[in-house]
Amino acid sequence: MKKYSFPLLALSSLYFTTSFACSSNHSDDMHHHQDASIQTTTQLASPAEPAPSKPSTSTTVLSSHADVSSEAVDNIDQLIALAAKTSASAPAVYPIKPVKMQDFATVFPTVEMKVVSLDGNKRMVTVSGYQMEGAESVIYLGKGQRSILAAVTEKGQKQLKLGKFSMDDYGNKWRTAELTGMIESPVLDSNKPLWKYAEKLDTTYCSTCHAKVSPKHFTVNSWGPVAKSMGARTNIAPLDLQILTKFFESNAKDVVVQSDK
Repeated sequence: MKKYSFPLLALSSLYFTTSFACSSNHSDDMHHHQDASIQTTTQLASPAEPAPSKPSTSTTVLSSHADVSSEAVDNIDQLIALAAKTSASAPAVYPIKPVKMQDFATVFPTVEMKVVSLDGNKRMVTVSGYQMEGAESVIYLGKGQRSILAAVTEKGQKQLKLGKFSMDDYGNKWRTAELTGMIESPVLDSNKPLWKYAEKLDTTYCSTCHAKVSPKHFTVNSWGPVAKSMGARTNIAPLDLQILTKFFESNAKDVVVQSDK
């Protein structure tokens, strides 16, 4: 399988591993996922680690701009081929691989980016999420939800559009964060092909060891360590594990999934 090298690997490795060993103890694996991994909360390392934050309920929007129900999505190359069909008028786009937003940030796979304007093959896009006090280099999915949308550079931090801090039940402070910049990488105009591919990965790498586990079984914060633990028992490629983990997190039980209108 083709290997990929990602920028800012130190941040993305919060969720993803690059070396895997296949396990034959299937029943023990599943018991470990549900009893041990669920205890762990994904956090960004900072000078003073904050207490685990009670997750809020966020919303993931499912794009309906492309009819991909009959499209094959068996590998990354096929996703990239689909990206070539992305309409220039797409109001939102989704990266297949980690993409550079100028020198402001790296945006991770499957993350929704609202299109602001076009300049040839380049798109000006906006990523919206939350920032936690003490973790200014990260944009997260939601308040208290530590699924990383983008890793922001020092230059990018100066470009952030920020809301006011509000404290959660554990004393952590969160605020809304938006970052706008130019991208050139191949993108999809719907997240449906990515989720279809993720479900195939789930069947290939997870269902061989145990019955399928619904994304609604765990919260956003729980899915990171659970997916990492499952991935360590297979030979799944790092990029595939990123996409699969984002699928679980984006459809977790504390995320409200809505369709575009």
